Amino acid sequence: MSIPKVSIFFHFSYINVSLYFLIMMTKTELEKLRARLPRGYYSKLMKKTHLSKTTIYYALNGIRENDQVLEAAARLIQEREQIKSEILDIIHLPNSSNQ
Repeated sequence: MSIPKVSIFFHFSYINVSLYFLIMMTKTELEKLRARLPRGYYSKLMKKTHLSKTTIYYALNGIRENDQVLEAAARLIQEREQIKSEILDIIHLPNSSNQ
């Protein structure tokens, strides 16, 4: 006796939904990520990812999952923090992590 295709579809659909929620960032994590992004991050992320502002908004607000947007945002934060660190080294101030 074979298993109906419908039940197999629902089974795999359920597994994919479960994995989706395990991988996705929480709303709090996304808020912290957005807070660390530089001013004008939408246009910078649009240039890096070649995606629309809406797609980036959905990804950064947890409406849709888009690893490309999250990776680009993480790289943008790293670049910003590296530049900040270099500037602080030039003017010889201690690097404070909470600003």
